[in-house]
Amino acid sequence: TQFQVKSMNNQPVVDRINNIFIWVTRIAVLNIFCMLFTLAGIVVFGIFPATVASLKVCLDWVNKKTEFSIWKNFVNEFKQSFFVANGAGWILLIDGFILYINSQLFDRITGVIYFLSLFSFYFIIILYIFICAWIFPLIAHYQNNLFSHFRNSLIIGFGKLKYTFSIILFIFLIAYISLLYPGVIPFFTFGIGSLIWAWISAKVFNEIDDDHLS
Repeated sequence: TQFQVKSMNNQPVVDRINNIFIWVTRIAVLNIFCMLFTLAGIVVFGIFPATVASLKVCLDWVNKKTEFSIWKNFVNEFKQSFFVANGAGWILLIDGFILYINSQLFDRITGVIYFLSLFSFYFIIILYIFICAWIFPLIAHYQNNLFSHFRNSLIIGFGKLKYTFSIILFIFLIAYISLLYPGVIPFFTFGIGSLIWAWISAKVFNEIDDDHLS
C-alpha cells in the first residue's frame, strides 16, 4: 500500500529485519558448532578442523550459497579436513613454540650476530603470520596436499598483502573485543571471525579461480 514503510532500495523494512535475525541465528549456530567440535576433539585435535569447517560454511555463504544444512556441511568438512587441518595446526604450534624459545635466547647474543639474528627472526615471524592467515582458508577451499597449502599460503600472503593485513587486523580486533567483552565468545566470536576471514579470503580465491578458468 501507499503507507508501507520501505528502505532506500525499496525492500520492505520487515524483510531487512528478518534477514538480520536470520544471519544472527546462522552465526550463533555456527559459533556453537565450532565450540562443540573443538571440545569434542579435546581442543588440541578439534580446534583446527573446526576452524576449517567454519570457514568452509562461511565461504559458501559469501559465495551466496545459503540454502544448505549448516550441520551437514560442517560435519562433512570437519571429517574431510581432520588430518590435513590437524597436520597444519600442529606444525604451526610446534613452530610457534620453537620461535618463542628462540626469542628468549637473544639476550645471550651480542654484536653483529645479534642484529643478523634479530632480522632473521622477525622475517621468519612474518612468514609464520602469513601462513597462519591463509592456510586454513586454503584447506577449506582447495583440495591439495599439506606442502602445497603451506607454499600457497606464502605466495598469496606476499602476493596479496592488502588482504593479508586485512585478515590479520580483523582477527586481532575480534580477539581484542572478545577479551574485552567475554560474554560474546559463546555466541558470536568464532562465527563472526570465520565469516570475516572467509569474506576477505573469498575475494582472493574468486580472483584466482576466475584467472584459472579464463
